[in-house]
Amino acid sequence: MTTVTIPGTGSTTIGLAASYNNGANAALANSIATLLNNAQSLGTLEVQTIAGGGNAPAPDTVHSVHELLIEGGGNYTNLAGWVVIDATSQAVTLQGSATTTVLGGGSLITINDPGEVVVGDVNASTAGANNVINLSSLDGGAQAVGNNGNDTITAAGVNQTITGGSGENVLSMTGATGTILGGTGFSSIFASGTGDIVGLTSGFAAVTFSGTDETLFAGTSGVFTGVATGGSTGAQFGLTASGAVTLAGTQGVVFGGSGGTSVLDTGTADSVGGGSGALAVTSSGSGAGVFAGAGGLTAVLSGDNDIIFGGPGDIAATLSGTGDQVGAGTGTTNLLITGNNATVLGNTGLLSVNQAAGGGLHLGLNVGVAAAVTLGGTGGDQVFANQGFINLVASGTGSDTIGLGTGVAQISAGGSTNLQVNEIAGGGALTFIGGAGSSTIFGAAASHTLFGGAGGVITYGAPTSAGTMNYQAGGGSETINSVFSLSNDSLSGGTVAGSTVSMVGGAGNDTFSAGAGTDTMVGAGGNNLFLFTKAVLTAAPSDVVGQFTSNDQVLLAGYGAGEAQHALSTATSAFNNTTLTLSDNTKITFLGTSLQQLIGHVSSN
Repeated sequence: MTTVTIPGTGSTTIGLAASYNNGANAALANSIATLLNNAQSLGTLEVQTIAGGGNAPAPDTVHSVHELLIEGGGNYTNLAGWVVIDATSQAVTLQGSATTTVLGGGSLITINDPGEVVVGDVNASTAGANNVINLSSLDGGAQAVGNNGNDTITAAGVNQTITGGSGENVLSMTGATGTILGGTGFSSIFASGTGDIVGLTSGFAAVTFSGTDETLFAGTSGVFTGVATGGSTGAQFGLTASGAVTLAGTQGVVFGGSGGTSVLDTGTADSVGGGSGALAVTSSGSGAGVFAGAGGLTAVLSGDNDIIFGGPGDIAATLSGTGDQVGAGTGTTNLLITGNNATVLGNTGLLSVNQAAGGGLHLGLNVGVAAAVTLGGTGGDQVFANQGFINLVASGTGSDTIGLGTGVAQISAGGSTNLQVNEIAGGGALTFIGGAGSSTIFGAAASHTLFGGAGGVITYGAPTSAGTMNYQAGGGSETINSVFSLSNDSLSGGTVAGSTVSMVGGAGNDTFSAGAGTDTMVGAGGNNLFLFTKAVLTAAPSDVVGQFTSNDQVLLAGYGAGEAQHALSTATSAFNNTTLTLSDNTKITFLGTSLQQLIGHVSSN
């Protein structure tokens, strides 16, 4: 609690029956009292009294400081040049000017157009009256400091300052380059000028910006809500603790603090940065830039051309606009994308991307980082992996392209998606599960395991013999074509009776294993082995072998040592094709191959 003593008439002094209980009004009250007391000591002070309202007398021309003691209620005018002291307990209204200074007490006071004003409280525990203070546009540089009551303070001029106390205040500024200092109470703050600044402390404040280039600095322990209206441009909200901000204008900025920050963005080209606290952003505007902080980010972005910049915290975001961009951070990033033409760049944190709808995704992964990717949209997606592990599920439609690095990859081509998988030289191991679409795989010197899908077609190529490819068909109508492969591949037919599989080998030494269904096996070069296993051929299928050469061999496994001789001795030929019928009624037809060409190339065990 601060009280002040000022000069009275003659050589007397007056202790004002008021206290100044917040730091701002105490400082200004002391400053005004010091001015008056010093002037009295120097003999440069004029003191007059007035009561009942009306026009104040004009200050004399002899003294440099003029004190006017108001000793009764009323409406007072002609106050230019006076330091007005509200020494009454009655309500007063003051019509001031740019040269009017007001030291108010704890009673009700309404002040229009002062140059400087401060109001006080009744005592240390009782707040002062609910005062009204208006700084006009004529009073450039004026300041007003409220008490701990529920004050209403407005400022319409340039470079003005208004300060609230611990009450429920309404603080409004329409002038330019002014300052509003919220108190420790509940403040409703409105700024519609240019370049205004709002500073908060430990209270609660609801702040609305509708002007240009306005800035808010939040307190260390207070809570606030901020709104930048549709007419606002360049509003900036700087949080120290927590807060909730709505951006509806253009080029608004929010800096998150140590507490939770919530941002609703319907504006254009706004920027939101997270701090050490959690950040939640919901944006339906366009061109938003969101910077994730250490506290993590939860974002729902439905506008176009939004950008997320990752940080050390985790990210969970839903993107439904067009042309969005995400640069993942060092934390875990989880993305649900339903828009078109999104771009995602991985970082050192774990990454999960689900393109559930839309298409045109461009995804680049970082070195040595695991990633889970789902392509469930309309296609046109491009994924470029690196040294880390990638688990990719293509469950949508359209055509997608996957570029693999040296890391391990597992790819599932579900639905009717058409995939092209390109692996760089020295690539990592690949497990590929085919779908109903057409897939093309260009492997490198690595181990590749392929599983066919019902109705699917896989084209496989390997530019070197250093790698291996193992293909296992499923239970439907499937095709594997490895004619462009130089590696030594293993191709196995379907696992279900009734399946139909077409297997075409490459230039390497391939092994073809007939499955439970009907298989067509074509050796396109190399020294190939065609394997027929009795335990697999339980449904007595009819298989076909094409392009059989003198370098190839046939093994009838599980049939016994005499099965090969029996099959050859009972073989039938037609149109230069030879058919072997095994003891379980399995039939193998060799296209363009005579019986003589088979002799010496068929064995059994």
